[in-house]
Amino acid sequence: MEKGLNSEYSIIDILKNINCDIVFVIPGSLINILYELDTNNIRIVNSLHEEQLGFMAIGYYLQTGKIPVIIVSQGPGETNLVTAIASAYREQIPILILSAFQNDETQVYFQHTLGNYHTPNICGIMKNITEAYFLVEKKLDKEDFSKIIWVINHSKYPIYIGINENFNSKEGIIKYEINIKNQEDNFYKAIDMLSKYKNRNDIVILIGDGAKGICKEIIQLAIQYRYKIVTTLKAVNLVKTSFKEYLGHIGIMGCDEANLFLSEYSEVIFSFGSSLSGNSLAKWFDNFSKRRGLLINVNAEDTLKYENRVFIPANFPNLQKNYYIEKSIYNNKITANKLFNVLHAKTEARTYILESYKKNFISSLILSESEEIMMVGGFGPLGSSISIGIGASLANSHKHYIILCGDGGFLFSGMTILNIVKYKLPILILINVNGEYRTVADGQRKKVNKTIATELQLPNIRYTQDYFGIKHTCISKVEEFEVVYDSFLQNHEPIIVFAPDTIYE
Repeated sequence: MEKGLNSEYSIIDILKNINCDIVFVIPGSLINILYELDTNNIRIVNSLHEEQLGFMAIGYYLQTGKIPVIIVSQGPGETNLVTAIASAYREQIPILILSAFQNDETQVYFQHTLGNYHTPNICGIMKNITEAYFLVEKKLDKEDFSKIIWVINHSKYPIYIGINENFNSKEGIIKYEINIKNQEDNFYKAIDMLSKYKNRNDIVILIGDGAKGICKEIIQLAIQYRYKIVTTLKAVNLVKTSFKEYLGHIGIMGCDEANLFLSEYSEVIFSFGSSLSGNSLAKWFDNFSKRRGLLINVNAEDTLKYENRVFIPANFPNLQKNYYIEKSIYNNKITANKLFNVLHAKTEARTYILESYKKNFISSLILSESEEIMMVGGFGPLGSSISIGIGASLANSHKHYIILCGDGGFLFSGMTILNIVKYKLPILILINVNGEYRTVADGQRKKVNKTIATELQLPNIRYTQDYFGIKHTCISKVEEFEVVYDSFLQNHEPIIVFAPDTIYE
């Protein structure tokens, strides 16, 4: 490897030192990096849009725990990626993003026929949704190289590296900013308080998604002291349903037993890694606060604001009391729970991948040991579940993945089907054909009793899917879905199932 006068490490050395085994890429200005990669050991996966690329990387990490690498082009490539990276930041998912930048100020803008075109301030954007960003030349000296490797290996959030395209420079790193949010120490300090209340039967441990790094230790203490355990909706996968002390997840879509215990019996609640949103507080917090119960909360935001071990919120905003789920009896309709029962009756391992707005689908589900749910909340747009499922399946193609998606979401991300076909991934996409953007339309009806701009129709599904070369079918009865699913298991091939007007009760 050719070495500069004062620098010796390249971007390729960074990827080797973090044991990179997959790169998600849309070829562009950094295409030379792909030529230098050892493609025998590193898998190259591309897509048609950067946002989908980002959610594929998220799915890969959720399945493997390994840091995925994304390479995109400068400008629009970077900004297209922002939604996925913001979601990864909120979910504490480390992703390494590589992109080009130009150090020479004379190249910051380009003369366009219609005027001056300015590249976006990508550093200003990325520093708010990453743990660290680095702007580097092609070669790095040993000190800067070690600094980058350390940050990547210890990060719980995305990291951005901008690479100067002026490869004639012999300089190494030219600018960096590290914004480390180390909550783990605060979590461990808060755990000390658990022993002070040991062996009481009115103690509840509330586990949120932000506690995933220390969830094992918290559960061990809860079992030791016989504390009850509840989770938020996003943290349902962190606790095994077989635990005797586990009551289920809480909130507006939560389990009745969990909400009832917090509302009527709990006196002290230790909350780890939860932002305690209105949805999480619904159905139990009003009664808990009237009894002047003690709520000890340590979460991602609070550990940055409070230096003490824990803090006790004095005032929560007044919550509306009209939380309800509208239910009806659908004797002849296909319902999500009926379809789930078909899946649940099978014994093979599978993962359900949902978008955040389908939370109510899992409110009454009890997963077996072979089943899990994968979901990214926060900024996940319509159709993100398809990309997340692709990334997860790339990591483990021996497992069956069930992706739940609305027809509006399919319109957003239908082109990612090409990746499923290309890599022959065993994915079943279950599309709730409910009238295109019904989630949006329902909200409009409640507010103004009419709808607007929600009548967009699906393209001709038959022609579209025949072009992609993927099996597809439309079901009208639950029994038909059972036949389709058996065929899916037997053939281990992707299939799209359209379920018209499925009710997500």
